[in-house]
Formats: sequence, C-alpha cells, structure tokens
Amino acid sequence: MKNKNFTIGLTLLLASAFFLTDCTKGKKNEPPSPDYEFESTIEMNRMQIILSDIHEICAVTSAGSYSSLLPWMSHTPMTTLQGTNTINSVAATVGATVLPSPLNFEATFNNTIGKDGHVRNGKLIFYAGATTTVPACEYYDQPGWTAVVTGVNYSIDDYSVAINSMTITNTTIVGFPASPNTPSNTALTWRQDADVTITRAVGSSTQTNSFKGTIYKTLLNTNTGVFLSVPTATNGIGYAQTTFTAYKPSPRQIFCEKQWASYSGQGNGSLQDAGPYGVTFSGLTRNFNASPEKFLSITTSPTITPGFVTPERHPFLSGTMSFKPGAKPTRDVDFGSNDHFDYNAKVTISGITYDVDCKD
Repeated sequence: MKNKNFTIGLTLLLASAFFLTDCTKGKKNEPPSPDYEFESTIEMNRMQIILSDIHEICAVTSAGSYSSLLPWMSHTPMTTLQGTNTINSVAATVGATVLPSPLNFEATFNNTIGKDGHVRNGKLIFYAGATTTVPACEYYDQPGWTAVVTGVNYSIDDYSVAINSMTITNTTIVGFPASPNTPSNTALTWRQDADVTITRAVGSSTQTNSFKGTIYKTLLNTNTGVFLSVPTATNGIGYAQTTFTAYKPSPRQIFCEKQWASYSGQGNGSLQDAGPYGVTFSGLTRNFNASPEKFLSITTSPTITPGFVTPERHPFLSGTMSFKPGAKPTRDVDFGSNDHFDYNAKVTISGITYDVDCKD
C-alpha cells in the first residue's frame, strides 16, 4: 500500500511540474500588452519645448538689446501681434563690483500672443554677466558669457512656470571667432542648467510636472555653408535646400529667426499621474526658419495684419528622447528626420511602436 501511494503521489507531482512548465513556456511566448498611455510623452515634450523657448527668449532679448533691429524670433511677440511686449535693460551691480557694461535683460508679457500662437504673461529676467568669470563677456555669442534666469509670474497659455533656478552659459571654445586656434567649422554652444516646476489647473485639481537637469545647445548653422531643408513657398509641401547662416561676427549679431539648433542633455523630475522619472535626450533639433504652419496666411483676423503668416510653431524635428515614468515601461521617442515638418513622433514602449501627436 505504501508503494502504491508513493507511485500515485509521484505521478501527481510530475503532472503538476509538467503543467507549471507548460504554463511558464506559454507566458514567455506571449506578445507584450499594448500601452496606450501617451500623456507622459506629450507632457515631457512640452516641458522641453518650454525650456528651449526660455533659452531662445534669452537669446533674442540679449541680442536685440545690442541692435536697433530686434531679431524676428518666431515665438517672440512682435508689435504686429495682439498684446504688448517690453524688452529693456538696466545696469547690474554684483556686490561692490560693477562689471564693464553689464546688463539685466527683461522680457515682460501681458496677455501677449506670440507668433507661435501661444499666450504669455509675466516676466523673464536675465542677469547677464552676474556670475561670469570673464569681466569682458557682454554678448550672448561670447565664450564665457553667463546669464542667471528668474521669472515673475511667468506663464504660457494655462501653464505656470516656476523657475527654481536657471543659468545659461556660453560654452564655445575660447577665442571664437577670431583666434587662429579656432577651427573654421566651430559651432556656438551653450549650457542651460535648469530646475523648473510647471503647473496647470485641470478641473478642480492641479497638474504638476517638474524637471531638473542640464541641456546643451549647439547652433548648427553657426557658419556659412550649412544647408537646411525648408518647405517651398509655392505650395508649402515640397522641400528645397537653402543656406541659412545665423551668426555674423562683424558687426556681432545672431539672427535668431534663422537658427537651426540642436539640444541634448539629461535630467530627472516628476510627472503628474506617472511619478518620478529620469530622462536623456540627444540631437533634438528645431528649425526656426520654417514650421508646419509656415504657409498658413491669416487674412480675416482683426488683431493680425492681413496676410501675416501665423501661427508659426517650431517642434522638435529630429533626435531621440528616452525616459521611464514611475512604474511604467520606458518610453523611447524618435522625432524623425529634419526634412519633415510635423508634430509626429514614434514612441516605442515594450517593443511596440506608436505614432504620437506631440503638438505643444
């Protein structure tokens, strides 16, 4: 009887082992489940666009203060659009030392509708030269130039942007552009160290996203001979190769409206409903010469000059971004190639790739 019970028990044990093994094999072969949570990708994209915009507003206000012709930065409000825009400069004193011609740049917005169609309010202040170790650095394009960025009730549309800390530094090789040791193909570069909190009212609750990290900007068309693909003016859907040079050393000036810029970096923070994240991005490019709406003329609006081309947004056209929101799988985002002016991004989650509209 004992042997019989042993035989029956062994048979049941082997059968259970076979069943469990078979189930495990089946699970290993199961395809990944679809993940349709794209809001974290859209918010991450929007956060990086907002940070890029603050950098570019810094560029245009500082560059414009040295010239009687304010560069036509596409997302910077102009007098031809509704709202008011004040850009001015005042002397800056650092402790007991006054640097040669240091300036604080202020950009004030009052329900200002920019050429990108966004509405801005509040103030951005750029304390240029406040922490520079090179006293003669007065210009945005100068190696070693530094600006400490603060904001006063700054918002874009229904997003309030609290700048906890931010510094923009020119990291271009010393001697640019005249030094014989500077290669002819040297590109202007900057570093943006940022800690921001972005909030938005959603119904009776508040949505909060944050970012703390470092962003490196490269002006890809610093020098002559850089070719960009832009839509043709005839139909807005064809493409043509055109040369744009954004920097002219004499007289020194950056034509911000002609920039072709690349952004790379890393950071961390928290996303609403997704939790903490870490993010890396490489080669995110924005072409300020053209946009998906480049040839949409407004002819009926009473607040905009007839025929004025607007809105004119500049999304990321190429490059990659990868982040893991909370317990969710990693999102690998690919913005495509520079010759396609659209808002589409390919987002791969657990091996499945989706098309996501990242219009900011």
